[in-house]
Amino acid sequence: MKTSGNETDAEKAQWEMNFFSLMVSNGEIHPFARTFDEKGECHEYPDMKKTDEKQLSFLIERLEIAKNPVLKARYSHILWCSPKKHGDFAKVAIDNYLQLVKIYEDRDKEHPEELFGLNALDSFKNAYNLAITIHFKFDDIRSELKRLVTSFNPQSSSSPALRTQLLELAFNDKKIFSKKDLASFDVLCEEVAAVWISRDNIRPAIDIYELAERREMKNLGRNTGVWRRKIAESYESMMRNRLEKGDIAVALDFCVDAILNYKIIKADEKVRELEQIYQQNKDKVEFKEFSQEIDIREHVQTCKDFAKDLIQHNSPEQIIGFLASDEKYLLPKMQVVTERVKELNKTSLIHQIFPITTTDQQSNPAQKFGTDDERFNHSILEQYRVELEVNKRIFMHEIIFSAIREGKLTTEEIMNFLRKNSWAGKTYVKKIGNDEIHYNWISLLAPAIEDYTVQINIYFKNDKYRPNFVLCIDSLTLKIEGLLRDFFTHQNISTSTFRQDGIVREKDLNELFAEPKMMEFFSEDELKFLRFLLIEQTGYNLRHRIAHSFLYSQQYAIDYMNYLIIAMLRVCQYNFKVEPKPDEKSE
Repeated sequence: MKTSGNETDAEKAQWEMNFFSLMVSNGEIHPFARTFDEKGECHEYPDMKKTDEKQLSFLIERLEIAKNPVLKARYSHILWCSPKKHGDFAKVAIDNYLQLVKIYEDRDKEHPEELFGLNALDSFKNAYNLAITIHFKFDDIRSELKRLVTSFNPQSSSSPALRTQLLELAFNDKKIFSKKDLASFDVLCEEVAAVWISRDNIRPAIDIYELAERREMKNLGRNTGVWRRKIAESYESMMRNRLEKGDIAVALDFCVDAILNYKIIKADEKVRELEQIYQQNKDKVEFKEFSQEIDIREHVQTCKDFAKDLIQHNSPEQIIGFLASDEKYLLPKMQVVTERVKELNKTSLIHQIFPITTTDQQSNPAQKFGTDDERFNHSILEQYRVELEVNKRIFMHEIIFSAIREGKLTTEEIMNFLRKNSWAGKTYVKKIGNDEIHYNWISLLAPAIEDYTVQINIYFKNDKYRPNFVLCIDSLTLKIEGLLRDFFTHQNISTSTFRQDGIVREKDLNELFAEPKMMEFFSEDELKFLRFLLIEQTGYNLRHRIAHSFLYSQQYAIDYMNYLIIAMLRVCQYNFKVEPKPDEKSE
């Protein structure tokens, strides 16, 4: 039309395209797409706010001459949601949506393999939502819902989905089903669930059982456990089906769900049976590996040169101070990590759509990431690991090894640094019962550092020697928790939790990291490093793995010890005075 110079009809055609690009569902109209520009301003297509008087007049004219119920329903619905809003438009839309339900139902009988049943469902839901808004033809709506949910074509591919959604709608609206009608609700739920199961789609059947259970609780005020057992049996069925197919990972997910549901109804024998199946199969899970070679030779050389220059031109105190406080080289920058994740998520749909489950060392599900925010956080943790292990790990390794080799990072030098520059090197008084003891952290931290530096020096002299880091990593990991607790105590920050029964407990490491005051003493980069190293389940989680003996000797990596030295120095970096303090000789 534009090429022929017919601008008027071209404009009208564009309006029609806009009208039919709008998304209509559950009685509401939404734009087809929303985007945000660089300034954060929202742009919609089609933008109903830009629909002017000229377009609305055209829409009214089209409604008056249109015969097709698809057109009449669409035009009248848009007008109802426009500045021209009038109850007559809503009534026209309801009448035509109900007419469309029967048209689509007839089409579905002719072509049950198609999706006409879902078209009928959408039309009904639009009519329903408009009807309850303007209180129009609600008796007709109620009758139509009962008819569809009980007698819609059972051979239709859309039948179980249509009936499921209508049952949910009826459950949520008390005005649809009377108490007499509710007597058949359970039967309908059984029928629909059976259809889903017959089509080898058990998950929607579980949704139906949960709906029936909620109806039972609402009607009877108690849970008989009948529906919960069906839910548990459904998960067990899916588990066994997956086991037969060799899909162990998914089978174990279903196994956990089945166990949890059997526990609710106290089916102890079933719980024991499935727990045994879980134990027998959890070590059979195979993980897919994805790898990409990265040439880091240039980066390694850069780290070597940096370490050489740092060690040659600085004193032991300056080197240790660098490890304790550097903000540029040693720790991953959260700003950089976050920006990289945002870029990756633009091209990776997997990170944006699918839920993620991580497992612990015992092959148990440890953490689930389902929401958008949770998946983004998981991506942050993944990228943080890459940044730490590919980049920063090498910096730490080269600096610490070079300093030990040159005799500038010894137990004595570290302890002298703490005595001179750190709160952890000061001596304090603690009352235990009626006794007072004088203590500082030097004697508690020194054994781990000494064990590490001694073994590394032996390795420098004999490269066939294989150091064992079990004692030093175990010791330093657990001492850091005590360091944090003592640090807070000296800052007059409570490290206790108070229970309702009057029992007082010391906070664990997770609770200490949840303390808002943490942000006053540690930077965002330092906190992320400490959390990733010590308590993050998708990180190294060293505190938990060591406390519960989940690490095997081969897993006591030298890098863990390097990370722990950095972490210990970061916690010890603050220097302050606490009174009263005994004579330093008493240490």
